[in-house]
Amino acid sequence: MRNALPTSNVILGYKNLLGIDVPADRLSLIKNISKDHIIAELAGLNYRLKGTFSKEVDSKISSQECELLYFCGKDERLANKYVLLINKLTKGNKTSLFHRQSCMFGIEEVLQSTIPVVPDFKMSPADWEPLLQYLLCVNEHITQSRKSKEGEQVTFESLNPRLLPLAESILLNDPLYIVYRGLLLMDYLANENETKGYLKAYFDEKYSISYERFIFELFQMFFANETQYKDLEFLLRRAGRSSL
Repeated sequence: MRNALPTSNVILGYKNLLGIDVPADRLSLIKNISKDHIIAELAGLNYRLKGTFSKEVDSKISSQECELLYFCGKDERLANKYVLLINKLTKGNKTSLFHRQSCMFGIEEVLQSTIPVVPDFKMSPADWEPLLQYLLCVNEHITQSRKSKEGEQVTFESLNPRLLPLAESILLNDPLYIVYRGLLLMDYLANENETKGYLKAYFDEKYSISYERFIFELFQMFFANETQYKDLEFLLRRAGRSSL
C-alpha cells in the first residue's frame, strides 16, 4: 500500500557530490564516446527507471545502487568510491543520482551536439566514469535555482528544484489505461457530426491509417516487447544493421 504522503528524494549533482566546479562544457566529458552509444545508454536508463508496464518510477535505493554499479562499468571499487561520497554528503537520507528528467535532457542535448558516431565503437572501462559524471553535470544543470520575475507564479518545484522527482513520485499512471482512454475519446469524436470529419482527416494526413489502427499499433508496442528478462525489453536498432 502506498504512503499517503511521498518521501522527498533529493537529486545529487556534480558540484555537491564531487566538491569541484562543473566543467564549462559538460559535453567534453563524453566527447570520446560514440553518439549512438551515449543515446542508447541514456534511453536504456530511462526505460529501466519506468518500464512499459510500470505505474510509477523506480526510485528504490537498491535500484539506484544497481544503476551506479552499471555506470561504473561494473567496477566495484569505483562504485564504492561514489557510495562513500554519497553517504558522507547525505548521512543516510534518501537521494537520487539517476532519474528520468536528466535522461530526457541528456538525450536531447546529445542529439543536438556535434559528438560523432564512431563506427564499430565499443565502450571501454575508461568511458564509464565520464558518462556518469556527465549525468551528474546534467543533474546540476536542471536543478539550478533561479530568481523569479515579479508577478511570475512560483511553484513548489521552482522553490527547491532539487526535489524535482517529488512531483513524479506522486503520480500513478497505468500506461495501458492511458491508451484505452485515448480510444474512448476518439470513439466519442468519431460519433459526433461536428468532429468526425476532422478526426478522419487528421489521421489520414498524419499517419495514413484509421484511428482504430493507430490505437492497435500503440497496444502492440506494449505487448510485442514483453519478456521475462527485463534487460531485453529495451532495444535500439542501429541503422543499416540487422542486429543490435
